[in-house]
Amino acid sequence: GRAGPWEATFFEPSGPLQIRDALSGEVLASFLDNRTTLQSITFSPDKRFFAADTRTKDKARRSIALVDLIAKKALDIPLPDSAEESQFVFSRNGKLLLRFRMTNPLDPEKSPSPFFTYDTSDGRLLGERNSYGLLNERKFDDEAVPHISWTDKGGGDDTAKRSLEIWNPHQSRVMGSLKELSSISATADGRFLVGKRMNPGGKSTARWIIWNLEKQQIDGEFDASENAG
Repeated sequence: GRAGPWEATFFEPSGPLQIRDALSGEVLASFLDNRTTLQSITFSPDKRFFAADTRTKDKARRSIALVDLIAKKALDIPLPDSAEESQFVFSRNGKLLLRFRMTNPLDPEKSPSPFFTYDTSDGRLLGERNSYGLLNERKFDDEAVPHISWTDKGGGDDTAKRSLEIWNPHQSRVMGSLKELSSISATADGRFLVGKRMNPGGKSTARWIIWNLEKQQIDGEFDASENAG
């Protein structure tokens, strides 16, 4: 990725990661020399940070490599060897890194797994939260991580009920929640979540709920026919 008069390059999924002058090709910095594998390679939206699931050449140690390409420094965040292969995503401003296992939030048969949040300034683990899946993870704000906190088929019918939770990793607290939704989706810009809640008894009308992620509040709630969306 490029973010100035330099570029970050790697030619194999095995380090080193080099920062080169984009004009002269001179190597300005090199990272991850002792790594043999790089997986789940991810850049922050502004291309400042780089994260990867790595393992040392002797396979004795596994960790997250979190590299600040502008400050030219790398942080090594240990991972347990038993940890599943991770996926990473940065918040829109790059201040937060999420590590999670890919799950299907719409599958009620899946068991929950934790997602982990890290401060990119120092690599500090802020906490973890059990989840059935993240929503619109590519556009989340570092103060609000929307995810499926609970799911259950319930009542023996084919409609899964889900609960949405807005989690603030910096404050380790729930900012808001919507319960017993039959469907949840996020808008393309990542600013709103739309949930559909069936009325009691599963009648022909449902309730649409619009959650404003920036203001942390419900902006609208209205009835709709069962076939409206």
